[in-house]
Amino acid sequence: MSQYVFLQVKEVIRETADAVTVVFMKPTVITSYKSGQFLTLLLTINGEKLRRSYSLSSSPYSDEDWAVSVKKIQGGKMSTYIVDKVKVGDIIETMAPMGIFTYEPVASNTNDVVLIGAGSGITPLYSIINSALNIEKNSKVYLIFANRNENSVMLKAGLEKLKSNYEGRFNYVNVYSQPIQPSSGSGRLDKAKVIQLLENFKTINFSKANFFVCGPQGMMDEAFEALEKFRIPQTNIRKENFTPAPHTEEKQPESAASQEAITVEIKYSKQIHKVKVAPGQTILEAALDQNIDLPYSCQSGMCTACMGKCLKGEIKMDDPDGLSANEIKQGFVLICVGRPVSSDVYIEVD
Repeated sequence: MSQYVFLQVKEVIRETADAVTVVFMKPTVITSYKSGQFLTLLLTINGEKLRRSYSLSSSPYSDEDWAVSVKKIQGGKMSTYIVDKVKVGDIIETMAPMGIFTYEPVASNTNDVVLIGAGSGITPLYSIINSALNIEKNSKVYLIFANRNENSVMLKAGLEKLKSNYEGRFNYVNVYSQPIQPSSGSGRLDKAKVIQLLENFKTINFSKANFFVCGPQGMMDEAFEALEKFRIPQTNIRKENFTPAPHTEEKQPESAASQEAITVEIKYSKQIHKVKVAPGQTILEAALDQNIDLPYSCQSGMCTACMGKCLKGEIKMDDPDGLSANEIKQGFVLICVGRPVSSDVYIEVD
């Protein structure tokens, strides 16, 4: 899960003025991934070693090579570097594909796959769309995709090609908040707009469909409110937040243990690391301060790159949303948002 690999850039495709798709030669060490997963790229830029997560926009079922699609964000050191500087032949270190926002198609399925995305949130959705259409011949796919205008649509050519190749099976609508050309699809993608567009699709079986929502938190909140109208089971809705979770202040319970440093034992790569966690620190923050190399990416509890299993002791997580209820029940934790409560914590990290 936490394996590192070096990927060579095979092609850089310009998607928009501020976005590119970087195609990598398929590695020989790691040969598979799931639709919707992400890569964590590690780059040293101006002397600073950075790591950022980018969803794989390629599909393991229809694409030989791996690809990530990246949009430049204001102040984003790595996204700016990738969009402006990365070129064919470059070698980039990455962590193995990770993430639980996934769809594994089954050839015999007859299913409705409904996706709601905005901006660069299309990247994991694009992988899922390709996989579902390619493998599930009897399934239908529906996409609502919000952008600023017609020129800001990432993966536009690919989406249009899919619409042509899978006519009747791929239903796709754009929504533009500031359209260049006036259209009925203009306007902000709010609750009312989502409801209207879903109702326009007409053939969706809402009780059985699988829903995937990805993009900025505001858009996702509107989408979730809209989905409540259709009484969709929560187990049928998956989400991926493309904005960092807000930092929460110290949430440790008032206890003697929480007022002094606690030593946590972490087993990783067959080694036992003793991490001294000061009050107010997460386990990952403490490990990084002590130059202990553990797998991580987003540092906000969303990507699961730092997931481990707590086999002893008690950990309090600031935000456990990246884990399923079943994973939490089994003892899995995210050390980037985890803080020790007891003095006997022992964690195994894959």
